[in-house]
Amino acid sequence: MPLTPDTFPLRRAATASCAAIRCTVRLGVWLRQRVRGALLALVLFAPLAAQATNYVLPGKLPSLCYQSSSTRYTCPFGLSLDWNDSISVRNPNTTLAVSGTLWLNGNEINTGSTASGFVITADTIAGNNYANVNAALSATGNISLGYNSNVIGDITAGGYFSTQWYSSVTGSITASSISDSGGSDYIGNLVATSGYVSLGSGDTVTGSINAAGSINLSSGNSVSGDVVSSGSWIALRSSGTTVSGNVNAYSSVLLESGATVGANVTSTAGQVQINSSGASVGGNVLAASDISLGSGDQVLGSVTSTGGNVILYSSSATVGKCVTASSSKSIYLGWAASVGGVCCLSGGTCGTSCVSNNSGQSMPSACQGSSNTCIVDSFASGTLNSSLWNALSISGGFTPAVANVSGSPRIRMTTNAGNESTMLQLKKWFPGAGNKIVVDFDYYVYGGSGADGLSVVFSDASVAPQPGGFGGSLGYASRDGSVNGFAGGWLAVGLDEYGNFSNNTEGRPGYPAGWSAPSGANSSAGFRANAVAVRGSGSGLNGYALLASTGTLTTPLWRSSNTSATSQHFRITIDHTNNVNAYVTVERDVSGGGSNYTTLIPKFDVLASGSGQAAVPQNWLVSFAGSTGTSNNYREIANLRICAPYVTDPGNSANAGAFDCLETGANVPWVATARHPLYTKLAGADFAIDIAALKSDGTLESNYVAAGGSSKYVKVELFDDTTPAATCSAYANPVAAQTVAFVSGNPSSAAGRTRTGAFSVSRAYAKLRCRVKECTDGTCGSFTSQAPACSTDQFAVRPGAVSLMTSASAAAPSATASPVIKAGAVFSLQAITSTSASDAYAGSLLQDGTKLSAQISTQATTQQSGGTVGTLTPTSLIANAAAVSATYSEVGYLYLAPGAFLDDSFTAVDSAQGDCVTDTTGNANLAVSVNAAGQYGCHIGNTAAVSLGRFIPDHFKTTTIEGCSAAPFTYSGQPFTVRIDALNATSANTLNYANAFANGVTLSDGSGSPSPGGFGATGSIPGTAFAGAAGAGQGFASVNTPTYTFSTTPTAPRTISVRATDNDAVSSAGFAEGNAHIRSGRLWLANAYGSELLDLPLTLEAQYWNAGGYYVTNRDDVCTSLAGSSIALSGYQQNLSACETYFVPATAQTAANGKFPLRLKAPGAGNSGSVALTVNTGAAASGQTCVSPTVSSATAGNVPWFGNVPTARATFGVRKTPLIYRRETY
Repeated sequence: MPLTPDTFPLRRAATASCAAIRCTVRLGVWLRQRVRGALLALVLFAPLAAQATNYVLPGKLPSLCYQSSSTRYTCPFGLSLDWNDSISVRNPNTTLAVSGTLWLNGNEINTGSTASGFVITADTIAGNNYANVNAALSATGNISLGYNSNVIGDITAGGYFSTQWYSSVTGSITASSISDSGGSDYIGNLVATSGYVSLGSGDTVTGSINAAGSINLSSGNSVSGDVVSSGSWIALRSSGTTVSGNVNAYSSVLLESGATVGANVTSTAGQVQINSSGASVGGNVLAASDISLGSGDQVLGSVTSTGGNVILYSSSATVGKCVTASSSKSIYLGWAASVGGVCCLSGGTCGTSCVSNNSGQSMPSACQGSSNTCIVDSFASGTLNSSLWNALSISGGFTPAVANVSGSPRIRMTTNAGNESTMLQLKKWFPGAGNKIVVDFDYYVYGGSGADGLSVVFSDASVAPQPGGFGGSLGYASRDGSVNGFAGGWLAVGLDEYGNFSNNTEGRPGYPAGWSAPSGANSSAGFRANAVAVRGSGSGLNGYALLASTGTLTTPLWRSSNTSATSQHFRITIDHTNNVNAYVTVERDVSGGGSNYTTLIPKFDVLASGSGQAAVPQNWLVSFAGSTGTSNNYREIANLRICAPYVTDPGNSANAGAFDCLETGANVPWVATARHPLYTKLAGADFAIDIAALKSDGTLESNYVAAGGSSKYVKVELFDDTTPAATCSAYANPVAAQTVAFVSGNPSSAAGRTRTGAFSVSRAYAKLRCRVKECTDGTCGSFTSQAPACSTDQFAVRPGAVSLMTSASAAAPSATASPVIKAGAVFSLQAITSTSASDAYAGSLLQDGTKLSAQISTQATTQQSGGTVGTLTPTSLIANAAAVSATYSEVGYLYLAPGAFLDDSFTAVDSAQGDCVTDTTGNANLAVSVNAAGQYGCHIGNTAAVSLGRFIPDHFKTTTIEGCSAAPFTYSGQPFTVRIDALNATSANTLNYANAFANGVTLSDGSGSPSPGGFGATGSIPGTAFAGAAGAGQGFASVNTPTYTFSTTPTAPRTISVRATDNDAVSSAGFAEGNAHIRSGRLWLANAYGSELLDLPLTLEAQYWNAGGYYVTNRDDVCTSLAGSSIALSGYQQNLSACETYFVPATAQTAANGKFPLRLKAPGAGNSGSVALTVNTGAAASGQTCVSPTVSSATAGNVPWFGNVPTARATFGVRKTPLIYRRETY
């Protein structure tokens, strides 16, 4: 980091002779050469830890990298090269694009290739030592190279650039800031776009240096071109630092001993200081403020100060041409000074009245001095004078304000509340040079529990004032290693009731090593209640050392008996009139009158050896910081007076060239060419944005409000930009507006940025644009001539999360839960945003089918996807509209995951730019709370999973295949096939109606008249019947086990309608139902007789009970099959023995017109006799039979629906009657 003071003291003792400086430089060069050689030897002979890899583009690519075009290679996950890896490039104009960090580690990049135009881009580039790169390097963030790194090519970084010792760059470097360790060579220009340039000793720059911030050149630096700081200071350190061109700074310029500038030196707003000895300027020196030359310094041209003094210190300072200052300033010529002429300029005429001559030659007399200026404020108006004071609340919510206490107007710094941190800053500058500041005031502290205190702060006016840590740090010192101290803090006097301002705890340092505190105020560091202490300069978390402490005072600052009338009067003095010392004195008058002072801290020099104190700044600011911690007090100041010989208004604030609105924290550090994003916001949720004051080139105008200067005000308006206006000025009817202040003391304001108050936009907008108008004052009743500026980015205000409301709200996944909705029937569905009361959002939420899933049918205890997803209508919902009539085509439960209904276009203005979250991981795209980056989800949709159900079939359809399908008919008790289709309202099968969700299907006679029978247990259809062979739903069950049985046998034929009904009252009634023609059946077997020499035909008939009330042959039966083996043979008589006759054919016979073609084989001559026949109709058989000459066991007929067991006798050897025809005649 560069050194930070904006000015330098006008005198510095010489620390080394020219000869000593040159010797030091030569020794440094000698050491550098030998260190380089030694390190190179270590590298050459060090054993290799791993085999190096040579990557080739195109060819062998690093892991996870790929070729994205003919000359472009992409590494999407960063690239970390191992030690000594190399990359070779074959084709010119090749680009290696690294997303993330490129890590270099002793690598050779394109060093042996003749391919030109190689460019490496990355988010950040970092390196270990000894990297050699032949490529242009570009990073959106930082580039940091290691020791002895060498780059041939331009370097561009959105962040800072840094490198370690002995590196080289052949090419220009452009970065926010640039720094190195030293010993490096740069062939090209160095450009710091927003920050500083700080070079270590021994650097060489063959080119120019240009920075928005400070430029610090260490000893032995050489620059062949110009050195320009457009916004800060320049320092050329001793010794031997050389700039061949011009040196031009916005603020101060310092040339230390032996520094050389070949051309002109200019400070446009500050001073030029040329220290002893041997510094040289080949051209002119021009400054807005003081100019000083030390002993032996030389300026070949002229020296001109437009607003300050010119001092040539003893001895032998030389100016070749005229020395010029205003006649109201002074020109001092020290011993042996030599000038080409002097000019005390007044009205265009040169005189000598301002010249003070100690040169030993005749010169004009000294100029006259200045009288004191006092700022006095009694706060009698009752309100704080905003033209004189800046009041800020840092924590605790209280802002310093005038309070009238028993008729006494005072400025109240804190209340008796905890953890308050406030600041009151005077809008005046106190020049440091030759000045003496006296601050005196009445102080009241009462009404609380005794903590913490008040600090009177003197800070560097080049830094926007900002209080430090609260509590024991009294708003000045840093705290706990995490809270910065007072910004620009140079010195603070702490009036410490509680006792921690002197304490070296909570990250506060004690006395500096080697420092001697003033006698009488040298109490050791530690807890010192009711003490006054002085702390010195600091920055951030560093410094703010204790310099003096009274210890506990005999008359305390606060005691519990203090009232609002108890006052003490303090007087604090800083005296730098001699421009050498800075004397501090603290006095108190406990009577409160201001005429009977006792010295608390005697006069001591804070610049004395060992203090570690920063140099006196060019200008001081005076502020008061109040602080409470766990304990508290009221603190009030009255009758305030601040006097000094030199008091000026704060440096001129700059005009803004433009304004822009952007997200807080975005584009830090500022890059003029970077986006100024505005992120998606949430309707009804407060948000703030940053307002940036810009120069015309797009860079930040960091001096828009000068440090300590008066606030500036802008009106910030938000407009619906769905239809853009023709010009920025043409926008009308803002959605929201507020007045925003750029305030000194707010670091972002001082840097050209400030934050708005809370906007709350209750409506949802797809596109808003921000407009900034500069106001003439804090009322914003009128505006300056500065043209209104509209934001470069638009942003959306999205509605809240979507909730899906439905009447299909059964508790999933229960197979019995209510309500039930028939598949395809209407149920309600509605999408409501959480901000619906005000967001006026009516976007179209589109159904995302990938977010739908259905409950599996195999269980109904835990929600589990895997079922068939049906069709859900509608496929889109209008948010915040009335509920719509929805339908779902399937059975069971439908699950809607987050984002099932989604609007991904409303925030398109942001999603396309990455200004909201599109990543669906963890449903971040739907989030209505900001992530770590401050972004909401881009997409508007349901954030909670929703189940819809319970859905059941609309109806069943039944079809039948009867026991004898040819006729068709079915015997009572005979199984027949029934198919039950579970259908939705469009008569499509519902595939999830199976297993647990096929809920108790039973069969019945739906013919309408009283049924003479029923299905019994065979009419209960299990849910698994609907599952199919694979177990998944198929939308129907086909079963062949149902039987319809008459209650009374025999019963006349009956045609039934097969009706399916389940426990949810789903039914086939009113829809297609299959019929079954039921008949009471029996088998009839007749006695038979015939010759033993012939086969004997048997009469076996299938009969049914007809409507006439008797059995008849069932001539429709062409289906029943019966084998002869099912007829048992027994009771053989006469000459007939077993199996001398047997059934032919032996195979099963199917009825033909109700009759079975069965015969018994002729037993043959001599085998007359008879045998009993019994038909086994059931599933079990008894007896023996003959289907061959061998006896065998009878088999089951398996026709139990015939019910009876027919018997008969077959007789062989009985002849038929010879009678042919006979009748009676009368």
